[in-house]
Amino acid sequence: MAQVHQRSSDLESGRVVEFVCNICGKANRSTFLELARENATCSSCRSTVRTRSLLRVLSLELFGLEVCLPDFPRVKSLRGLGTSDTALYASVLADRFNYTNTFYDFAPRFDIMNPPQGELGRYDFVVSSEVLERSAPDRDSPRECLRAPETERRAGPYGAIFH
Repeated sequence: MAQVHQRSSDLESGRVVEFVCNICGKANRSTFLELARENATCSSCRSTVRTRSLLRVLSLELFGLEVCLPDFPRVKSLRGLGTSDTALYASVLADRFNYTNTFYDFAPRFDIMNPPQGELGRYDFVVSSEVLERSAPDRDSPRECLRAPETERRAGPYGAIFH
């Protein structure tokens, strides 16, 4: 309970937090109040908490540790699919992996809820931050695009898949 009070007082006081952006690698300062999900809080690349969180999860799942995006190793054997990813990180992912960023409404097109048969089982990872609101609860299409069967999805560095 004391922890909740401490965090609450931090929020109310506007306490400053220092962090290194995992998208661009630059040091930053922000208040707890400013660190809302969609606020651009990196002074260099203007990334949001949401974007940094997404790339943190990708790093942890692929490599088993937190790695800043500029330091991601080049592993072209890893095949990835992006669904309307921002250019802020999509270009780096394309440089480091065999990664394609797709879109629902323009080329290159991809509908995660109705993937073409030839795309099923082809990807080691799928990055999606906003598209799944169209997903039906009884469909498993995003997982069907991944290469490994359910039991092999946590294979470790370079073989890890998140779902």
